Amino acid sequence: MKIIANIGTDLIKLGQSREQIRKILSTYTRSSFHRDKDEPLTDEYGTLGMFVYYSKDDLCDGIEFYREAEIYYEGHELFAMSNHELLQLLRHLDENIEIGFSDVTSNKLGIGFWHPEGVTESPEKIPESIMVFKDLPQ
Repeated sequence: MKIIANIGTDLIKLGQSREQIRKILSTYTRSSFHRDKDEPLTDEYGTLGMFVYYSKDDLCDGIEFYREAEIYYEGHELFAMSNHELLQLLRHLDENIEIGFSDVTSNKLGIGFWHPEGVTESPEKIPESIMVFKDLPQ
């Protein structure tokens, strides 16, 4: 699957309804759960290695991929890259990336990644998850 910055992927788009996404991904096994009792259902597509998050209006506002996913951005297979390599790629594309202990976020690109042991503390390790979201208003 290919990530398209601030859009989503080549299969599903941020802003699409839960119904549209479920129709597009209908051939894949889906399970649904509440991450928080006050939040809308999250759909997980285990065979694709991804979660789809929805707003209270049932529109997709984020897609999270975990290591089982085969995702690409700008010709790079992201889960084949180390934390350091992915950090360098995002830094090259967005000079204003935000680097926390366990996460890196590019609001410009709508892409972030996470590693529980720390991104810069474990530069050789592969990210645990990669998130796609819409650019946040400034």
